[in-house]
Amino acid sequence: MQERQQISDVDHDRSLSPDGIRLMQSSDGLGWEGFVVRTYEEPAAMELWRVPDTTALTLILVVRGVLHMEQRRLDGPWTNYVVRTGDLFLRPPGRAPYELRWTASEPTRTVHIHIDRSLVLRTAASLYRGDPSQIEVIEQVGLQDALLTQLGLHLGAALEHATPADGIYAQSALQLLLTHLIRHHTATRNDPLDLTGGLTRRQLQRVVEYAQAHLDQAITLEALAQQTGYSPYHFARLFRQSVGMSPYQFVLRQRLERAQQLLHENRTTPLLEIARDCGFANQSHMTRIFRQQLGTTPRAYRRLRENIAGM
Repeated sequence: MQERQQISDVDHDRSLSPDGIRLMQSSDGLGWEGFVVRTYEEPAAMELWRVPDTTALTLILVVRGVLHMEQRRLDGPWTNYVVRTGDLFLRPPGRAPYELRWTASEPTRTVHIHIDRSLVLRTAASLYRGDPSQIEVIEQVGLQDALLTQLGLHLGAALEHATPADGIYAQSALQLLLTHLIRHHTATRNDPLDLTGGLTRRQLQRVVEYAQAHLDQAITLEALAQQTGYSPYHFARLFRQSVGMSPYQFVLRQRLERAQQLLHENRTTPLLEIARDCGFANQSHMTRIFRQQLGTTPRAYRRLRENIAGM
């Protein structure tokens, strides 16, 4: 399985590495803060792959294929594994380099999620009392965890039509993934923090005001959380308790309502301009969301409003 030494060290000009590991899609350039998601097609056989050390927490999901794999520390004995579709590799930050080799009946597909250590520490601090640096992630090969697999698939699929405006969805999924990972796949157990009760009216007002003032920009989960003073994890949970929807769903609804308002009030403004003013990546992105949420297109919605106004 391919890894980069740091999550920012990416060769944007090459999609096919010399060893036959092909980069299919990447979140680089989308502004997803603190983590990178990449999908790869990997060869059916690898004679030897030396995986370098890394400062990031790495989670790799096999989405297609069955691999007969061997792994070892440098110059150490080989350990055998059979890794199947849906299985995961979990590698903590700071691990020493190691070597892999494998065979499979066909080229495999994988989703690689690289998470900054600083984001891991911030999330751990929001979950447990004590020093977050003492939390030790357990290294695993062939891990089976239904929730991690589901979230890995969601993040991989998010790259299909990913835009900077979708960052809050990816951040929310990543935050849930990281929270579950820290709670269930770490060796250290500290006293958990627990917050209940939802957000105050003033906190909700600040979130709404911030979102409405920045709809033409990419809105991050962390920026919304900062309006309340909570960590992204606790904010997302308390926000859902308070309003009955996720922050991603809330921001999407705000964009959609703003677009509906502009389509009604500005009958000659180009659809592309309205899409940009509402934070959609482009006109196609706005059209896709309209169809998903309203069952119609922006153009048809504008025409309907014009017909109603003319009655």
